[in-house]
Amino acid sequence: MVLNPDHNGKVALVTRALADYDYQALTMQPTGPILIDPRARLLLRGVNPEFYGGYPVDLDLELDAGDLSATGIRERH
Repeated sequence: MVLNPDHNGKVALVTRALADYDYQALTMQPTGPILIDPRARLLLRGVNPEFYGGYPVDLDLELDAGDLSATGIRERH
């Protein structure tokens, strides 16, 4: 996973939350045409006992798979 540049400490916060994350639910919803613009919204629900005293943590991530053209697919094999 590639995270955008961290301007407000958000990447460090997500990294800490995921260090010992106990996943309770995972939802993925496509947000773009799968073959042309493969993007998805990923929602993770869970807890990390060491992160803010085990307070529930929901992470809402936007994923972008990049170019899945014939050339892009061949390069991934």
